[in-house]
Amino acid sequence: MDSLEKSRNVNILQKKYFENEINFFQNFHKKKNLNILDFGAGWGTWLICIKKNCQSVFAMEFSSIRKKHLMKNNIKVINLKNKKYNNYFHVVRLEQVLEHISNLKGIIFDLKKIIKKGGILSIGVPNGKYEIKKEIIKLKKGPIQPLEHLNCFNNKSLKILLGKNGFKSISVFEIITTFLKTKRFDYHNIRYTLGLIKNSLLSTKINFIKIK
Repeated sequence: MDSLEKSRNVNILQKKYFENEINFFQNFHKKKNLNILDFGAGWGTWLICIKKNCQSVFAMEFSSIRKKHLMKNNIKVINLKNKKYNNYFHVVRLEQVLEHISNLKGIIFDLKKIIKKGGILSIGVPNGKYEIKKEIIKLKKGPIQPLEHLNCFNNKSLKILLGKNGFKSISVFEIITTFLKTKRFDYHNIRYTLGLIKNSLLSTKINFIKIK
């Protein structure tokens, strides 16, 4: 199965979103060439889509089948314990991963070691504030799945957890100033930026900065 197949269902809007996401990271850091890690990369859909705009992309993945697929698509799969990557990454992304982790403290400690000071930890998890209510009312399987999801977060608890470990969420002011630096005022980038602001205030898809 090739990369296009594994990057299935990535439509034009999603590609635009990924493009604006990378553009935000690059403008936040004021440089184009970033070292980026997707932790829990899966089939590498995100990395495959952003590769053309980023030369240095890496993956951390648990599944041996998915690791092989990532390497087949020229994406380097790393081990977090390799000291070579200490203080190495400008951006580390965890999309729908943290809720599955049993050793939260250990993983966050490892992630903190590999992220540069001022680097971004981009986290997306199900929002427990809303999803638990939905499941109780509808009594059907949803994002909060007891056998698969070991942790549950809302906006506040996610910020507290990362705050205790040397991170702070990117502020609304920082989001707006970074948006202005992009000099891209098209519909998709404006929509992306408004989404960042909303998520920072209300949701559980938040960009954090390593401050210590």
